[in-house]
Amino acid sequence: MSKDTKSNAFQKKGVKHHRNIGVLIGTSTILVITIVAFILVPALSQSGSSANELVFGRYGKTKIDYVPGNYFARQIEYINNIYRDSDSFSDNVEYKRQLVWQTAFNQTVIQKAIEDNLHSSGLTISDKQIDRAVVERGPFKVDGVFDEDSYRNASTQVKFDLKNQLKEELLREQYLTDVMYGAFRNDNMLDFIAKMGSDEKKFNYAVFNIDSLDPDFFKSYASANLSKFAKASLNKITIYTSQEAADNLLQRIRNEEISFRDAAIAESQDSFASEGGNAGELYFYEVLNDVESEESVNSVFALEDREVSPVIKTTYGWVLYQMISTPFMPDLESAELIDDVKVYMSRNEKGLIEDSLVAKGNEFSQKLENNRDFLSTAISMNIENGTSGFFAVNYGNNRMIPSSITNATNQDPAFASAAYDELFLERLFSLSSEGEVSDPLVLGNNIIVAQLAGTQESTAIPEESMAYYKYQIESEITGYMQSDLQNVVLASDKLENNFLTTYARIFYAN
Repeated sequence: MSKDTKSNAFQKKGVKHHRNIGVLIGTSTILVITIVAFILVPALSQSGSSANELVFGRYGKTKIDYVPGNYFARQIEYINNIYRDSDSFSDNVEYKRQLVWQTAFNQTVIQKAIEDNLHSSGLTISDKQIDRAVVERGPFKVDGVFDEDSYRNASTQVKFDLKNQLKEELLREQYLTDVMYGAFRNDNMLDFIAKMGSDEKKFNYAVFNIDSLDPDFFKSYASANLSKFAKASLNKITIYTSQEAADNLLQRIRNEEISFRDAAIAESQDSFASEGGNAGELYFYEVLNDVESEESVNSVFALEDREVSPVIKTTYGWVLYQMISTPFMPDLESAELIDDVKVYMSRNEKGLIEDSLVAKGNEFSQKLENNRDFLSTAISMNIENGTSGFFAVNYGNNRMIPSSITNATNQDPAFASAAYDELFLERLFSLSSEGEVSDPLVLGNNIIVAQLAGTQESTAIPEESMAYYKYQIESEITGYMQSDLQNVVLASDKLENNFLTTYARIFYAN
């Protein structure tokens, strides 16, 4: 295959590499599926379309059809055989059957795409190669050795079908070798990848989160935003169907044809219905989260005892409120309010929280008298702290790099998103001198102040294991390329996908 053919194979704008999810190709590579199933491929019903052509789609000008013995049919049998010895996952035969047929269809699409590309490349397989494959792969063996008598006794049709099948396989394998497995393979590249995780660092760290902030911070916010934390005891009826239905119900309540409680039990469509609409004590901001305007909330909080509000439009339907007690301001000194303000601010005032945590981080850094008292200072200030293990820069916890920040920080929740935060890793690893302390670093909902505690060359891969590790790298690269191949082909404009329609016509026509 020419260089140009290789480089242009299946190019599609916007396709990106990502972790291998596997791909079935022929009888040698299996699409990794997280479930296994055993089903017998059922016979096609007469009404299902035995009299009609079973075309599941097209790739370019080539039909993707089911014909006994063709590639699609062989894939169904092959995949079904993989699953049949396992009884795990599910007993849903309908689901398993569709899974097998869908997977077989996907692999057939990939096969047709390869054949389409091969047609333009001019790649051919010689008769000598096919004959060798008959000897090595064919069914004509006795005690593992090719038996000439078995071959001679086979019918002409069996030999013809076998050679066509082997030609398909050889062409596909040659294509994959040229385009996928043979591409980007050299010792220098493998050495480079193997060394990407060789420089490791470990860090002392201090963690600042919302619980690091003083209660006075939240009291101050609540005091400056008193109206948000006004509280009222309310009953509530929610109608999802229409405003007309809500208006009619309101009129019945006002005409005293039905009580608010009975109306809630009979008509309300929210979780408070069984309690007669009793929504409990709600903050002003909680009601505001549902309705479309602050004016509507003001009108609710201005209701007299037992008074019912007009119909109020919400983000999910229409609501009626009934005031149970006069609104009141909560005690600014209560622990319950402080906790509620924390929840509110963590959802609605992340900028203020982050600024305050950064200030805490800077305060901590200023109290360090020297680079040796990092942990002791954190302990004295009652700040969450620790020391990581050694790890390399490994964005995304890529399996080709053995060490990861997740393992090195002992699954500390504060570092849960660290492996996927490029800016955090970049700033963390910019620390170059042992004892150097970082500026406060934003990581998820936390602020981290880190100190470089040591560097080393990785010992994760002993020299005697390097050859096997490079083999794993090659497998991982192949996985990425397989994943890209599958994604590009199945998203191609060349694919006409009628799988579900034809599948339903076969199995659900009755």
